[in-house]
Amino acid sequence: MAEASLLQHLHGVVRTGGSGAAAAFECATAQLHVLAAPALRHGDAADLADELVDRAEQLVGSKQAASRLMGLRLLHASLADCDRRTFLRRHSQWAALLLATLRSEQQQQQQAAQAEAQAAAPPASAAAAEACACLASYFGRVGRMLEVPGLRRDGAAAASKLAALLLHQQGGQQQQQQQQQQAASQQAPPPLLALAQGQRALLAALAALPASFRQQHKALEAALLPLLLRAAPPGGAALLAACVAALPRIPGDATAWSAQCQRLLATAHRLADQLLLRLDDPQLAAAARATVDPAAQPLAAAGGATVGAAGGAAAVGSEAYGAGFGQLEAVLRTLRCMLSGAHPAAVPLPAAGLLLLAGRLLSVDDGDDGGGAVPAASARLPQLRLHLPALHAAALRLLRRLLAAAGAAAAPHFAGAARLLAELLQRSAAAGGGAIASSALARCELYAASRQLLVTAGVGVTRHLAPALLQAASFELYGRLQAAQDGAAAADAEGPARKKARKGRQAAAAAAALEDAGAASGTAPLDDLGSAVQQRDLAVQAAALQALEALCGAGGALLSPAQRRQLDDAACHLAATSAAAARHLSADAEAAVGPALAALHLAALRLLLATVLAPAPHRPPHLAPALRLFHQGCGGGGCGCGGPLAVFCRQALLSCEALLHPRALPPPAPPRPAAPADAAGGGGEAPPLGMPRFWSGVDAALLLQQDALQRQQQQQQQVEQQLQQQVEQQEEQAERQQAEAAPPPGHIGGPAGGADESMAEAGERQQQQQQLQQPGGQPGGESGLQAATPALQQLQHVVAAAPTQQQQLQHPAAAPVSSMAAMLSAAPLAPAPLANAGPVPHPPQPQPQPQPGAFAPSAAPLAPAAPAAAAAAAVVAAAAAAEVTDSEGSLPEIDSGQSESDGEAST
Repeated sequence: MAEASLLQHLHGVVRTGGSGAAAAFECATAQLHVLAAPALRHGDAADLADELVDRAEQLVGSKQAASRLMGLRLLHASLADCDRRTFLRRHSQWAALLLATLRSEQQQQQQAAQAEAQAAAPPASAAAAEACACLASYFGRVGRMLEVPGLRRDGAAAASKLAALLLHQQGGQQQQQQQQQQAASQQAPPPLLALAQGQRALLAALAALPASFRQQHKALEAALLPLLLRAAPPGGAALLAACVAALPRIPGDATAWSAQCQRLLATAHRLADQLLLRLDDPQLAAAARATVDPAAQPLAAAGGATVGAAGGAAAVGSEAYGAGFGQLEAVLRTLRCMLSGAHPAAVPLPAAGLLLLAGRLLSVDDGDDGGGAVPAASARLPQLRLHLPALHAAALRLLRRLLAAAGAAAAPHFAGAARLLAELLQRSAAAGGGAIASSALARCELYAASRQLLVTAGVGVTRHLAPALLQAASFELYGRLQAAQDGAAAADAEGPARKKARKGRQAAAAAAALEDAGAASGTAPLDDLGSAVQQRDLAVQAAALQALEALCGAGGALLSPAQRRQLDDAACHLAATSAAAARHLSADAEAAVGPALAALHLAALRLLLATVLAPAPHRPPHLAPALRLFHQGCGGGGCGCGGPLAVFCRQALLSCEALLHPRALPPPAPPRPAAPADAAGGGGEAPPLGMPRFWSGVDAALLLQQDALQRQQQQQQQVEQQLQQQVEQQEEQAERQQAEAAPPPGHIGGPAGGADESMAEAGERQQQQQQLQQPGGQPGGESGLQAATPALQQLQHVVAAAPTQQQQLQHPAAAPVSSMAAMLSAAPLAPAPLANAGPVPHPPQPQPQPQPGAFAPSAAPLAPAAPAAAAAAAVVAAAAAAEVTDSEGSLPEIDSGQSESDGEAST
């Protein structure tokens, strides 16, 4: 009874012809199944359903456009959701009705065009578009019921008629009109074939009954291929590419598939020759063109904007040059559709040609100034840079689809693909990497292609791809400053002998690292705070984590101990940091965890599980924090990421049960190599990972403090270098003066003369040391203790202020910091002090006033001097103090240690 009452209500709505009649009928058929329920096949309900379908057919044949459009929508819902018996009884009648409606709409459009004397055909009406949508549903259902006797025959006849209507063919009796239409079609495509609904209907018919189009195969190629190279909207370009990729299904053999693939390759290289301005690798371009069949003819867009083969980029306008990139992307999209689509027969895959084509397009770097470009086409270089990120992304999608389609059959090309991706990863982490480094879309596709290669090739490419992927991911997640810190830590890990041998080169490397760190500290992530670039970077970072997960699963056992340690530490640190970021935003009533951060958190947890479960000769080093993070994620609400995170965390805990209850305990992890201790006494810890770049979108207070501290440290290092150079210059000058003043061999001076000379030298040295060591002079000093210059006082003031800010950042009680500092102190990888290891000078402390006749210690020097020079200075100061009778001045501290210089001075 409920179904009958609902159908009666639908009858009333359809009879009145209200605006919501079609929507109500679609909801009733799709959600309530009023046309497919078994209870409706008997009694009044079955009769009401049949009457409703009959009413839809009557409305399709109406002369009013509004009634005809509503009838087509009702028939569309009936085709998709009616029961099997109704469809088999009415399918031939519905196909004939839809084709007749489509033909009548075409005739009305032609009559209107002739009446208005239009040269081009007018666009198709809404009723024609809805009829094409109905035919797409019809052929989709026929393709799922081909085993029913008689259905293939009826569907093939309808498909052949549909092709004639889409190609705008009226019949074979008017050949002159057909020739005129073909000539006109060179300037404008057929109206129905240009519609997205018409392309969808053709694609459904090609997928279900490809053999029905054998007579129209050449005509479809002549209409679709020029249409593919025209400027098409993004939504219609995908449908056109799918239709062109399905054309080889009509013959059904491997020859047709290979011929069309070779034509597309030839077209891509022809467009690349004209668009890339000779900035690609010439050897790679020659090798790529050599793989194409010489008999293959490139496609030609009749009447469209195409880059000419003779004139090149300099002979066309700006609009035509920009349209060439759209054509190249359409060709690459069609190649991807051919690789992913099904074919009735096995086909030979041109893996080498596709790989070389992708490598040629990716070899173009917009970081070049255009010196290798054609002189006449150098004006096109800015336009090339505008289209280069999208072109790189399309080439990387083609490479990823090739690896997914070929699988193990592409094993001979795995090494070449790994070298190509490793080079691109190095470019993405470089300072002037060009479009591959600046475009978030290109970097996302780069990490996706690397992940696909690791999944497909496995351990075969781990050693080729792991170093570049780890370096690029570290730069992507932490920035260039972390890479500079890693390089400095690796330099500090060398032995003392190698350090002394490479003193000059290490100084130059330290200066370069300092410059890079300074350049990085002034850029992302703080400069992108609050912008859309930050959200796009979150997607890139999630893609990098997915690539690292594939690396850990494919070849985690082949990584070196240092690489595996770096991967494990980064996975645990990122998982803990992303969880803290989600909790921080969930606790704020005005903030929320966005989808980009939620995806990043899930990717970090997946990487952490991969590092825990990856094979290793020892137990996982971060099992305990991983279990804690998985337990926290089971609730989902605490981290603000919802259901998918909770589902994954429960599966992760179940996977970790084998580690909690093993058959035998694995050996413990090897001890970490201790880093050399710094001058302050601390050491033995690995360099901290620092703050991930995504944290600036959560709480930028701590990053701002770190940025200020890094600038202070850079200034401090510069001051220390300058002071060290001054100390060395003073020591060299003193040594030269001593050598010049030394008596010749065999000369014995008198005691009074020798004493006067030594006292004079001691006074000069004391004056130099006090000028260099004391920041502002002791109170009560004589004229011999001179004050420092104003420039030196300013530098010393900067040095004295740096340790105070460093202590405030390291100790939360001294200065308020954000919640991230507390999280990092409780994280499994608690970072060491953020400052680089090295001697940190302290400001001079005030000393008590010396008593008359007693020694008063002077201020500590700002820069450490050599032990021999310090001892010699102390002896000279002591000798000078013995002669000075004035008790108001402060004397330097006497070194109590014994040394060779002490013995020589006393002697």
